[in-house]
Amino acid sequence: MVLVLIGITVSMVTLSIGSAGDREAEQEARRLAALVGLASEEAVLKSQELGIRFREDGYEFYGMGAEGWAPLKDDVLRTRTLPAGFVVRAWVEGMPVDPDRETEQEEEGGRRPHGYFLSSGERTPPFEVELGPEYGTRYRVAVPMLGDLEVKGPFEAEQRR
Repeated sequence: MVLVLIGITVSMVTLSIGSAGDREAEQEARRLAALVGLASEEAVLKSQELGIRFREDGYEFYGMGAEGWAPLKDDVLRTRTLPAGFVVRAWVEGMPVDPDRETEQEEEGGRRPHGYFLSSGERTPPFEVELGPEYGTRYRVAVPMLGDLEVKGPFEAEQRR
């Protein structure tokens, strides 16, 4: 009887930990979608080109200035690091992004965003971001050139696009 109670308790703790991670993954995906929407609006309102660059552990927002692209120093559109154990996977126009790989242009002129928010209201190129625990439930944020952003999920990490 005692072993049965211990087994039930362990199962309940495991389930509650799993669902907390699920909620956190959904919250992070919705936060990313809201920030991307805000960056799109800010680009139009301020007539400034903005962008987003993905990292293995998060993402950062960029602005185009006189010296080229640079990370924003903004209270809201700032560098974001995801919770420990979370991963970021991104696809730009359907092609996977390697956040650590620098292009020849970047080697010459510094890091550049993977996605752009133009003062015309466009988001280019279209991209999709998957985030969540490395092993567990993840969510995706789909960012089309025009129109509404979409948060997709939940799905298990083993499932692929």
